[in-house]
Amino acid sequence: MFDPTSELERHVPEHPLPNEIKEMPHDATVCKFCGVSYLIHHEMKKLEEKVARLERDLVGYQELRLQEQFMSDEIEKSKCTIKSLETNAADKDRFMELMSKDFEQIKIENETLKKELEETKDALLEAKENLLSDKRAFSDSLKRMQDSLSAF
Repeated sequence: MFDPTSELERHVPEHPLPNEIKEMPHDATVCKFCGVSYLIHHEMKKLEEKVARLERDLVGYQELRLQEQFMSDEIEKSKCTIKSLETNAADKDRFMELMSKDFEQIKIENETLKKELEETKDALLEAKENLLSDKRAFSDSLKRMQDSLSAF
């Protein structure tokens, strides 16, 4: 985490001021317009620039935080969508399994009905042949009776 006091503490220069600058009269090191020492003024400007940079960074971090929250929300929505799709897929798998079982049962029933139809068809053909045979026999018998009656 950012600690503003750690970077804004008193800065001790690496190199001491040269003697000639230290011995300059106070009027020579002071700004005629604002009255601030040039040396302090320079440090203040550096600090102002640092504060401005840190404020820009802070705004950037805030924007990143908002983006992170947005992304987290999107991830949660996506997880919910995935869970819903997985549930739908599982429901459809169960439906397909039931339909497959129903299809197999109907297929077996259809095969049974086809066999029964063939057997019925064969039985009807056999009955038809028997009836035709009986008809011919009756016709022959009738013809013989008619012939024998006409002979009397």
